[in-house]
Formats: sequence, structure tokens, C-alpha cells
Amino acid sequence: MKKGIFVFISIILLCIIPVSACACEDATSTAIEFDDLIREDYAKNMEAEHDKTRVHPVDIPEGAETVTVDGEVYQVIRTINEFEEKIYRTYLGNTENYILGCDLDIADFNVEDYKSNVFSGKFNGNNYKIYSTEKDGGLRSSLFYKVENAFIENIIFSASDGAFAADANGIPEFNYLLIYYCIDSIVRNCISYWQPAFIARFNDKNFSVGGLIHYTNNSEIQNCINYGDLYIGNGAPIVDIAYQTNIINCKNYGNITGELKKNHGGTGGMVNHVNDGCVIDSCDNYGKIGGTSRVGGIVGFTGYGGNSFDYLNKTEYPNTVIKNCNNYGDIYLMKREGAKIFDQVTDEEFPNVFCVGGVAGSATKIENCNNEGNFYGFEKLGKGIKVDYSGGVVGIALEVNNCNSKNSILVQKGKSLNVGEIYGILI
Repeated sequence: MKKGIFVFISIILLCIIPVSACACEDATSTAIEFDDLIREDYAKNMEAEHDKTRVHPVDIPEGAETVTVDGEVYQVIRTINEFEEKIYRTYLGNTENYILGCDLDIADFNVEDYKSNVFSGKFNGNNYKIYSTEKDGGLRSSLFYKVENAFIENIIFSASDGAFAADANGIPEFNYLLIYYCIDSIVRNCISYWQPAFIARFNDKNFSVGGLIHYTNNSEIQNCINYGDLYIGNGAPIVDIAYQTNIINCKNYGNITGELKKNHGGTGGMVNHVNDGCVIDSCDNYGKIGGTSRVGGIVGFTGYGGNSFDYLNKTEYPNTVIKNCNNYGDIYLMKREGAKIFDQVTDEEFPNVFCVGGVAGSATKIENCNNEGNFYGFEKLGKGIKVDYSGGVVGIALEVNNCNSKNSILVQKGKSLNVGEIYGILI
């Protein structure tokens, strides 16, 4: 073979084969229209398919006011008025047990009136649906504002038009469907098919729309699933911020769109912000995940909201681990241009991209995790923009064990400070 032909073929192979840092300076960036990620009928179709085999775990006789489940008495709730009366208006620190006896229309429900109340009982949704008959109507906050020492299970949010009551500008007052503050509690077997009838985009503040839980502390979240395509200012479809919480066997199938004006948040396919004492175990993401600053198919980032290297190096959360998790969805780096296109990040608004990974943007310990998603938008970064830490599995971590990635992040020459096939950097 002639020397010139050999060199030519070698150059082509270098830009095709995944390497730690590809110097494909002229690679064409893959742009995706924002609205392409919002599939109008996906969640509704999945809900209809699952309705064919859906069962209610507890058989409640017609007209019954109470029912016994595992030796405990549960009060039956059939209307939103009964829900308000029994859950919120009874007294502070409600410790009774309740169960849904039919689908629940939440039109005009306003938990704002009961923010001082704490629910500490058991609530079984019994696989009935939470829905709204009012377009842009329904919840003006989460279904439960604060739960403590509670047990909540079997709740389904339907893909109805309404879920959050919006103001005249279409902006919801609160943003998480199930629980705003979850303390010392267990939540399991909850499903969301809901996605916004409107897409809220903000210039001056971060906002999340449609996730299940905002904040958890010393809790356990099990077997929860999201199917809705969501716009999330910064957050995630299952849990936004987690402290000392186990998140186990949860799944996301929705396309999640993250957008930040200031670099102090992140976007995850399962959890956004993981803190001390958390275990994320056996969770899978199948949706496309797009973000601007800290992005991961399962977890956006671990630690505080400062510079990635500094906060991980200082805190070193030894009890926080991401394990046995899989990301199958593609990861998109997006720019802010009318919140429409995942493509070229510009230095006017984002001086750098902190951390990106197929499974997590950053992590303390990550083990037995796998990424099969592709990476888009990294091939052509704007002037003055660099990616700090990016890897096929995790951008920055203290420890990585037995992890694999089918794809690497391909970026322009000189645009990556630390990039690798599995991790960007270990500290």
C-alpha cells in the first residue's frame, strides 16, 4: 500500500474509533429541535396500553367507608373534597391511613392553604389515577406538600391536559406532582404519565415542571416510573434533590429537557442533585436527556453547586454510591437560543460546561454501571467554551469500578480539559 493512502486511511479511523479525546475539528454538530423531544402522544399511548392489564391491589366494596389492609384500617377517599377534608383539614401531623376507592379529579385543588400541615400516615393510591378535567388546572402545588414518617404507594398521575393550575402567563406556582418535601418516609410504586400541556421557559430563574418529588431526606424511593416528556429548568423526573436517600429500581422513559441561565444546577434522567448518604441502585433511563451544565443519564451531579472539582474534593461523600444503573438514552448538550436547539453552547451565557457523563455528570463512587447512549452537541462548541470533565460513564468521580460505555464523547481539539471513554477525571 502506498504511504499516502495509508496515512489517509489512518486519519479517517482516528476520527471514527472512540478515543479519549478526538480531534475532529471539522465535525458537523448534530442539532435537535427542542419540540422534537416532546412526543405528544407517547405517554398517553403508554398509559392506554398499561390500562389493559392494570389492576387495583385492594378490592373495595361499593359504598364502603373503611377497608382493612394487612390488619390495618384504611379510610376510603373517593373525591378531592374528601381528600382535602381527611388529609389536610383534620389536624396537623395526620397519622391516619387512607386509600383511594376510584380515580381522583384534582381540578381546583390548592395545597397552598395547607402548607403548615404534615402528613405522617399511610396513603395507598390503589392504582387509581390522579387527573384533572380542567385544562391548565388542578394542582397549585404538589399533591402532598410535606410528608414525614409517611408511607405512600400505588399512585398514578394520568396523562390528562391539566395537572398544575397556571396563572395568566401559563406559569405554574409549584412544580412537583407528588411530594414537595419528603422526610423519613417511603414512597413506592408511583407512576407518572403526565406531561405539561404548556412549556414554561424562563429568562431569569430556574424552574422544574412535572417531576414526582422535589426534596428527600432520610427516605426510600422504590419502583417509581416516569413516562412524560418534561421541560425541567434544573431537576429530574423522579427526585430533584436527595439527601441520605435510597432510590431503588426506578425508571424514566420520558425525554427530559434541561435549561439553565446560571450554572448552579443540573439535569438527570433519574435524580438531579445527589448529596451525602445516598444510594442510587438499579435505576434505568431510556429517555433523551439534554442540559447545559451538569448532565447525566441517571444523576446530574453529586455534591455542592460550586465548581465540580472543588466541591467533590472538599466533601468526599464516602457513603454516596451510584450502582447497577444503566443509561440507554442519548445525551445532548444544548444552547440557549429561544430554548429550541441542542447544539452550540455560546460563551455569552455559559462560560464552561462543568461535568457530563452517560450515567452521571459527577459522582463519589460509581460501580457496575453502563452507558449505551450517544453524545450530541459536543462536536462543535462556541467560542471560548470548554468542557471541564466529561466521560462515557461519568465526568468526574472519586472512584469508578466495573463500568462500561458503548460510546465516547467526541469533541473538538482544544475544547476538552478532561475527557475519557469511561471518566473524564478521577480525584
